[in-house]
Amino acid sequence: MFISLIVKGIFSIAFAYLFLQLAKKTEKITMQTFLEGLNFWAKGILITLWTFLWTFLWSFLFIIPGIIKTIAYSQMNFIIAENPDIDVQKAMKMSISMTRGYKGELFILALSFIGWLLLNVLTFGILMLWLRPYMNMTLTNAYLYLKNKALDSGALPYEDFGMSNPSLLSQNNEE
Repeated sequence: MFISLIVKGIFSIAFAYLFLQLAKKTEKITMQTFLEGLNFWAKGILITLWTFLWTFLWSFLFIIPGIIKTIAYSQMNFIIAENPDIDVQKAMKMSISMTRGYKGELFILALSFIGWLLLNVLTFGILMLWLRPYMNMTLTNAYLYLKNKALDSGALPYEDFGMSNPSLLSQNNEE
Protein backbone atom coordinates (compact mmCIF):
# COMPACT_ATOMS: atom_id res chain seq x y z
CA MET A 1 0.00 0.00 0.00
CA PHE A 2 2.84 2.39 0.82
CA ILE A 3 4.43 1.84 -2.60
CA SER A 4 1.11 2.49 -4.34
CA LEU A 5 0.73 5.77 -2.41
CA ILE A 6 4.19 6.84 -3.56
CA VAL A 7 3.50 5.95 -7.19
CA LYS A 8 0.09 7.66 -7.00
CA GLY A 9 1.73 10.79 -5.63
CA ILE A 10 4.32 10.92 -8.40
CA PHE A 11 1.81 10.46 -11.20
CA SER A 12 -0.88 12.67 -9.65
CA ILE A 13 1.36 15.72 -9.62
CA ALA A 14 2.63 15.01 -13.14
CA PHE A 15 -0.92 14.66 -14.51
CA ALA A 16 -2.03 17.79 -12.65
CA TYR A 17 0.83 19.68 -14.31
CA LEU A 18 0.02 18.20 -17.73
CA PHE A 19 -3.68 19.01 -17.58
CA LEU A 20 -3.04 22.53 -16.27
CA GLN A 21 -0.85 23.10 -19.31
CA LEU A 22 -3.55 21.65 -21.58
CA ALA A 23 -6.18 23.93 -20.05
CA LYS A 24 -4.06 27.09 -20.31
CA LYS A 25 -2.20 26.74 -23.60
CA THR A 26 -3.52 26.60 -27.11
CA GLU A 27 -0.37 25.21 -28.70
CA LYS A 28 0.41 21.54 -28.99
CA ILE A 29 1.40 19.75 -25.79
CA THR A 30 4.00 16.99 -26.02
CA MET A 31 5.10 14.12 -23.82
CA GLN A 32 7.84 16.45 -22.59
CA THR A 33 5.19 18.37 -20.65
CA PHE A 34 4.28 15.26 -18.68
CA LEU A 35 7.96 14.57 -18.05
CA GLU A 36 8.38 18.13 -16.75
CA GLY A 37 5.57 17.38 -14.29
CA LEU A 38 7.55 14.41 -13.00
CA ASN A 39 10.17 16.89 -11.74
CA PHE A 40 7.78 17.60 -8.86
CA TRP A 41 7.81 13.95 -7.73
CA ALA A 42 8.93 14.71 -4.17
CA LYS A 43 6.11 17.20 -3.60
CA GLY A 44 3.68 14.75 -5.17
CA ILE A 45 4.70 12.07 -2.68
CA LEU A 46 4.45 14.54 0.22
CA ILE A 47 1.00 15.69 -0.90
CA THR A 48 -0.28 12.12 -1.13
CA LEU A 49 1.14 11.05 2.24
CA TRP A 50 0.03 14.25 3.97
CA THR A 51 -3.47 14.00 2.51
CA PHE A 52 -3.70 10.30 3.40
CA LEU A 53 -2.63 11.01 6.99
CA TRP A 54 -5.13 13.80 7.55
CA THR A 55 -7.98 12.03 5.78
CA PHE A 56 -7.26 8.89 7.81
CA LEU A 57 -7.34 10.87 11.05
CA TRP A 58 -10.57 12.66 10.10
CA SER A 59 -12.13 9.32 9.18
CA PHE A 60 -11.83 8.23 12.82
CA LEU A 61 -14.66 10.65 13.60
CA PHE A 62 -16.80 8.85 11.02
CA ILE A 63 -16.67 8.29 7.30
CA ILE A 64 -18.44 11.55 6.39
CA PRO A 65 -15.77 13.88 7.87
CA GLY A 66 -13.16 11.87 5.96
CA ILE A 67 -15.03 12.42 2.70
CA ILE A 68 -15.46 16.13 3.44
CA LYS A 69 -11.76 16.53 4.16
CA THR A 70 -10.81 14.56 1.05
CA ILE A 71 -12.79 17.08 -0.98
CA ALA A 72 -11.25 19.98 0.97
CA TYR A 73 -7.73 18.73 0.16
CA SER A 74 -8.54 17.85 -3.47
CA GLN A 75 -6.93 20.94 -5.02
CA MET A 76 -3.46 20.45 -3.53
CA ASN A 77 -1.92 18.73 -6.55
CA PHE A 78 -3.05 21.53 -8.84
CA ILE A 79 -1.80 24.23 -6.47
CA ILE A 80 1.66 22.66 -6.24
CA ALA A 81 1.80 21.83 -9.96
CA GLU A 82 1.07 25.46 -10.75
CA ASN A 83 3.29 26.87 -7.97
CA PRO A 84 6.05 24.39 -7.07
CA ASP A 85 7.61 26.76 -4.53
CA ILE A 86 4.62 26.48 -2.17
CA ASP A 87 5.07 24.00 0.65
CA VAL A 88 2.58 21.22 1.26
CA GLN A 89 1.06 22.68 4.44
CA LYS A 90 0.42 26.01 2.70
CA ALA A 91 -1.10 24.18 -0.28
CA MET A 92 -3.41 22.33 2.10
CA LYS A 93 -4.57 25.60 3.67
CA MET A 94 -5.08 27.13 0.23
CA SER A 95 -7.07 24.09 -0.92
CA ILE A 96 -9.28 24.30 2.16
CA SER A 97 -9.90 28.00 1.45
CA MET A 98 -10.63 27.36 -2.23
CA THR A 99 -13.15 24.61 -1.56
CA ARG A 100 -14.97 26.42 1.26
CA GLY A 101 -18.58 26.69 0.13
CA TYR A 102 -18.05 24.40 -2.89
CA LYS A 103 -17.66 20.97 -1.29
CA GLY A 104 -21.22 19.98 -2.20
CA GLU A 105 -20.70 20.90 -5.84
CA LEU A 106 -17.38 19.04 -5.94
CA PHE A 107 -19.04 15.99 -4.40
CA ILE A 108 -21.78 16.07 -7.03
CA LEU A 109 -19.13 16.50 -9.72
CA ALA A 110 -17.41 13.34 -8.48
CA LEU A 111 -20.76 11.51 -8.38
CA SER A 112 -21.42 12.51 -11.98
CA PHE A 113 -18.66 10.12 -13.08
CA ILE A 114 -20.29 7.03 -11.52
CA GLY A 115 -22.32 6.18 -14.62
CA TRP A 116 -19.23 6.39 -16.78
CA LEU A 117 -17.27 4.22 -14.35
CA LEU A 118 -20.02 1.59 -14.40
CA LEU A 119 -20.03 1.68 -18.19
CA ASN A 120 -16.26 1.27 -18.05
CA VAL A 121 -16.75 -2.05 -16.23
CA LEU A 122 -18.87 -3.28 -19.13
CA THR A 123 -16.04 -2.47 -21.56
CA PHE A 124 -13.51 -4.33 -19.37
CA GLY A 125 -11.63 -1.09 -18.73
CA ILE A 126 -11.18 -0.02 -22.35
CA LEU A 127 -13.42 3.03 -21.86
CA MET A 128 -10.93 4.31 -19.28
CA LEU A 129 -8.62 5.32 -22.15
CA TRP A 130 -11.15 8.08 -22.94
CA LEU A 131 -12.71 8.50 -19.51
CA ARG A 132 -9.55 9.28 -17.52
CA PRO A 133 -8.56 12.31 -19.67
CA TYR A 134 -12.16 13.55 -19.58
CA MET A 135 -12.25 13.27 -15.78
CA ASN A 136 -8.83 14.89 -15.37
CA MET A 137 -9.71 17.86 -17.58
CA THR A 138 -13.04 18.31 -15.81
CA LEU A 139 -11.27 18.39 -12.43
CA THR A 140 -8.63 20.76 -13.81
CA ASN A 141 -11.31 23.17 -15.01
CA ALA A 142 -13.01 22.91 -11.61
CA TYR A 143 -9.68 23.88 -10.00
CA LEU A 144 -9.27 26.87 -12.31
CA TYR A 145 -12.83 27.98 -11.54
CA LEU A 146 -12.30 27.63 -7.77
CA LYS A 147 -8.99 29.47 -8.00
CA ASN A 148 -10.57 32.39 -9.86
CA LYS A 149 -13.47 32.52 -7.39
CA ALA A 150 -11.07 32.48 -4.42
CA LEU A 151 -8.99 35.26 -5.95
CA ASP A 152 -12.01 37.38 -6.91
CA SER A 153 -13.61 37.02 -3.47
CA GLY A 154 -10.37 37.73 -1.63
CA ALA A 155 -10.38 34.34 0.08
CA LEU A 156 -6.83 33.90 -1.22
CA PRO A 157 -4.43 36.69 -2.13
CA TYR A 158 -2.93 36.86 -5.60
CA GLU A 159 0.53 36.67 -4.05
CA ASP A 160 -0.14 33.08 -2.92
CA PHE A 161 -0.20 32.12 -6.60
CA GLY A 162 2.80 34.24 -7.51
CA MET A 163 0.57 36.77 -9.27
CA SER A 164 0.07 40.48 -8.80
CA ASN A 165 -3.40 41.82 -8.17
CA PRO A 166 -4.81 43.18 -11.47
CA SER A 167 -6.88 45.83 -9.68
CA LEU A 168 -3.72 47.19 -8.03
CA LEU A 169 -1.97 47.24 -11.40
CA SER A 170 -4.79 49.25 -12.97
CA GLN A 171 -4.77 51.69 -10.01
CA ASN A 172 -1.01 52.17 -10.39
CA ASN A 173 -1.41 52.81 -14.13
CA GLU A 174 -4.09 55.47 -13.49
CA GLU A 175 -1.85 57.40 -11.06
